[in-house]
Amino acid sequence: AFQNNTLVGLLYSAPGLWKNELIHWSYRTAILPTHQNMKIGHSLKLFQKEFCKKNGFHSIVWSFDPLETRNAHFNINKNETIIQTYEENMYEGSKRVLHTKMSPDRLIVECPLNHSSKLKNLNDKKKSWLTYLNSNKKFANTTHLIEEIDNTPTNIRLNQPSHAPSNIELIHLPLDYTSLTNTELKKLHLHLKTKFQHAFSRKLAIISFYRNIEKNIGAYVLN
Repeated sequence: AFQNNTLVGLLYSAPGLWKNELIHWSYRTAILPTHQNMKIGHSLKLFQKEFCKKNGFHSIVWSFDPLETRNAHFNINKNETIIQTYEENMYEGSKRVLHTKMSPDRLIVECPLNHSSKLKNLNDKKKSWLTYLNSNKKFANTTHLIEEIDNTPTNIRLNQPSHAPSNIELIHLPLDYTSLTNTELKKLHLHLKTKFQHAFSRKLAIISFYRNIEKNIGAYVLN
């Protein structure tokens, strides 16, 4: 993506195989900080979808660190995707992981390009959840739903919402993990891995990502 001959965003992907189907593996989508929140990333994804459809690909697949909540919001709330795979140690040994607080684990994102009954079902569940969220302002504010256990960031979470659509589960985490100690971060990694693996083993899928920026609390919403 260019603005006045200046590169402001890019999307890099390549052909590959996933579950014995021809897919495009999306390695990176990056936008200059000065041009974020301007729908450039979303426009690049739409262009990628049209390109891949025309060239016979079944889906676009990519991965992201579940701790990176901005990416979670983009991948889940801004795109029609299926997320039911948690890959352990996908980037174990990577210099970027070794020298930062990033986790080597990844959530795998599938974006079907053809008709998908599974995607339609998940989109219907997402609409039901968003209808509930929009009509329940108390939950939207979350104040009465925040539970604190020993006041550490990894033990502040959202209680299960009352009267929500059936079988809703929340996996909570801080929106910003950079201030966590190494001990807290290890606890958070284990918390996420355990919760996602258990949820996916029961055929649940992520339908939305909830954010309360003021309280620094996020939650993966599964159904």
